[in-house]
Amino acid sequence: MNQFSKRLMAFSLILMLGLTPALSYANNSNESENNRNNKHQKVERENEDHDDEDEHGRENKHKKDKSEKNANKLCRKAFNNLFKYKGFGSNSTDFFIECLRPFGFEARFTGTTSSTTPDTKAPVIYNLSITPATTTATITWLTDEKSDGTVFWSTSTGINTTSSSTASITNSHNTKNHRMVLENLTASTTYFVIVRSKDKASNTATSTETSFKTHSPVVNIDNTPPVVSNISTEVGTSTIKVSWQTNEPATSKLFYSTSTNPDVTASSTSFIANFALVLNHLISLTDLLPQTIYYLVIQSVDGHGNSTTSSSFATTTNSI
Repeated sequence: MNQFSKRLMAFSLILMLGLTPALSYANNSNESENNRNNKHQKVERENEDHDDEDEHGRENKHKKDKSEKNANKLCRKAFNNLFKYKGFGSNSTDFFIECLRPFGFEARFTGTTSSTTPDTKAPVIYNLSITPATTTATITWLTDEKSDGTVFWSTSTGINTTSSSTASITNSHNTKNHRMVLENLTASTTYFVIVRSKDKASNTATSTETSFKTHSPVVNIDNTPPVVSNISTEVGTSTIKVSWQTNEPATSKLFYSTSTNPDVTASSTSFIANFALVLNHLISLTDLLPQTIYYLVIQSVDGHGNSTTSSSFATTTNSI
């Protein structure tokens, strides 16, 4: 039998049982009216000495009729509310008709356990998943009923969930889909985790301890050497000033020789260097011979050890 058939049968039972007090009230009203008429005729025939006794009987009858009328009024009110209720028959509805109580009936329109039954069942935790990053970790899990969520974590196994010193984060929102993000974690570190969920009735479920490891920090490897540009020279009789620029901070080194193409790998090759990492470079050669050709080579190295060496170029000192 489907849910609709069950609800239709329940409604029919309520309607039949609910109308019984109303019909009873109608019959009782007619009987009361006939009794009153007979009583009136009897009073006329009886001796006036019995007036006090008859008056007492009428008062009791009036009280009984009033009690029946109030009971049936309550019944009619309950049925009116039933038909006015827009959510009639929905799974969220849970009520009974007051006028059926004398007959031992309670009409219920859901197939779930009565709300008066205590909830002693803890949520079921499943599909626990951890997605670590370098300094964060996203933890998700599901529960079979709406509940809050708490995550406990530590770098040591054997987490004590009752200790105030244990790191934890809580989301008090009741849901079946839980998602928590742990932040400010240490890269390349193993963490241990326990999750806990508690429903509205304070029934608590706790997962087993699990672990994850954060990722190693991402290192950007620089394999690109600096670019040398805007080379210029300023020549004197015994001096040469050479300036250039690089597209990233780098050292400054100038090899020089009076022979063609100085060997930058030979320890005997003369040079002047400045190992500060700069963008604008300037090297000055002094105590040079006048009116002499000098062959020059520029070399710059960035902070990652990438080196750029220019081709050889020549300049001549001035005559005296």
